[in-house]
Amino acid sequence: VGSLRVRVMAVGLNFRDVLNVLGMYPGDPGPPGGDCACVRSSGGGFHSVGESVFGLSSGCLATHSVAWRESLAPMPLGLTFEEAATMPTVFVTVDMSLRRSCGMLPLDGVLVHAASGGVGLAAYLVTSSVSQPAPPPRRALPRENKWGEDEEEDQS
Repeated sequence: VGSLRVRVMAVGLNFRDVLNVLGMYPGDPGPPGGDCACVRSSGGGFHSVGESVFGLSSGCLATHSVAWRESLAPMPLGLTFEEAATMPTVFVTVDMSLRRSCGMLPLDGVLVHAASGGVGLAAYLVTSSVSQPAPPPRRALPRENKWGEDEEEDQS
């Protein structure tokens, strides 16, 4: 009733999937694959057959998968299937942790530490869209003081 069949076009692999196939995941992680971008092939709900969707579908490391319709959303225009498949888990993690658990509101300040991985980059994108960046003098401070550069490089 609440599920639909999708043709999987791309799968985003997470560290859980790596641990899963290596047999190192504690407990039962289920079949590999969770993030996907797909084309709806059948089922009821608010997505049209043939519509490009992305979201979460357990065990989607396959040509077809069955997903709950509430776990899928229309794919944004301009994204490839591969790009869309990288987003569901990281953005759900950010939404659950910052907005729902912490109650982050517009203009709240957030320090995103280590914004180089998937969740960090997603947090940076979400927080930069809802909070104001530091004023220009504060953003320039690390560059002016050459923070992160060692003294030997400064003297050469």
